[in-house]
Amino acid sequence: MRVLMIGWEFPPFFSGGLGVHAYYLTKHLAPKGVELLYVMPYKGVKVSAPWLEILQVPVEGDIGPYLQVLGDGSFKTAFGEDKYPADPVEGAKKYAKNVVRAVLEYIKITGKKFDLIHAHDWITFLAGIQLKEVLGIPLVVTFHSTEYSRTADRPYDKILEIEKAAINAADRIIAVSNKFKQELVERLGADPEKIDVVFNAIDTEPFERVKLSDIKKNHPIVLFFGRLTFQKGPEFFLQAAKLVSEVMPEVRFIVAGKGFLLPSLIQQAAQMGIADKVIFLGYVPEEKKALLYRYADVYVMPSVYEPFGITALEAMAAGTPVIVSKNAGVTDLVKHVLTVDFWDTHELANKIISVLRHRPLRKVLAKNGYMEIKRYTWDSAAELTLRTYKRVLK
Repeated sequence: MRVLMIGWEFPPFFSGGLGVHAYYLTKHLAPKGVELLYVMPYKGVKVSAPWLEILQVPVEGDIGPYLQVLGDGSFKTAFGEDKYPADPVEGAKKYAKNVVRAVLEYIKITGKKFDLIHAHDWITFLAGIQLKEVLGIPLVVTFHSTEYSRTADRPYDKILEIEKAAINAADRIIAVSNKFKQELVERLGADPEKIDVVFNAIDTEPFERVKLSDIKKNHPIVLFFGRLTFQKGPEFFLQAAKLVSEVMPEVRFIVAGKGFLLPSLIQQAAQMGIADKVIFLGYVPEEKKALLYRYADVYVMPSVYEPFGITALEAMAAGTPVIVSKNAGVTDLVKHVLTVDFWDTHELANKIISVLRHRPLRKVLAKNGYMEIKRYTWDSAAELTLRTYKRVLK
């Protein structure tokens, strides 16, 4: 089976869970007989992986030719420096145009054809829809989020139109949780019979390798790790941090991640009088993530809305107790976590204090959480995805 997969990120490029998902899903699909061409934006660095071909396509501008045949019959992309457009919808349209052109050139040069297209998230949906029409093959789309969830119910109509067009054009739809499947049905009008649920998973090995023996810690640590946007709820994390610090002044809070809310969050911490207790790390490289999770005594994910929440699995893989919003799709999958309403910062603070003060509770959450997520592998996610592919081709 040959699959044309269209994404937006792939290691070493991450802006959220999609890059992690694409990396591990393709890695585990390849041994199952799936030959993959992964199409992604060109970001100034050549990206490669041994189990698939990667075609990097410029986002903006009419740059080409995209492909050059090398002496050994292989190909390489050929274009100059790229830049990102200010308008994301116009960027998606230009990216779609460039993806279609690059894929058609690839087919012409290599002679390879595809059985189906698999597009991830709204930025790639236009490309997937156009290629379905041009190539006459089925389209599978994976929704990792929706415009409603990304904007805390303040959607941009033009992006909603793209998501609804993908709902209508897709032969099958993949949702990352049961909660999220309901959103696709209720808010985007998707046919529930057309949706398959494929949970995200976790590779525990990188988290198991990390040792803390050489690191001294003078304070209990509470961690927030995610994009600094309204969807992820960092303001509620700081409100809870204020309440915790009034009871346990020795606790320190780490806010890791980047996003447009960073300046206002720093100001919020200062106005609350906890600036000396909150550390804003900004961007954390992928290779440092496991160490950060292991360093924390408790991980908090207070998302206003979270289709899945792969960071909760990462924290559990590191043996760190987890508190998550009841809205998170990951609660469909795991039970050895504490849950709260994102807006109930007093309850969130109480649960943080309980985990920090009661060692038996910490140990039970850490041990049982780790054992629980060991069952959810990327191989099983790949098997479910392959089942969707076969269903489409039938």
